[in-house]
Amino acid sequence: MLKLVEKYARGVFQAEEIAILVAAFDDCWIRLQESGAQYGSEYSMARAQQQLARSIIEAAKRGERDPRRLCDDAFLHMSKSNLMEPPE
Repeated sequence: MLKLVEKYARGVFQAEEIAILVAAFDDCWIRLQESGAQYGSEYSMARAQQQLARSIIEAAKRGERDPRRLCDDAFLHMSKSNLMEPPE
């Protein structure tokens, strides 16, 4: 999901950091899919992907670089949100 992460991280991080963010996102998305999470529509799935990317990037802006912690933080943030809105 390089394109999605780059969309929100462009101009903020170095290439090496973006590689960490993409790896964290990919791992996080796989973990989410393996959890059996259900999406009511394509909009909900796209929104979940956007929210994961944004949450990972926000944690990275605060200095976090560990992919596992980036993912765990994104899951925590997702668990507190409503993904029923259409994607941007």
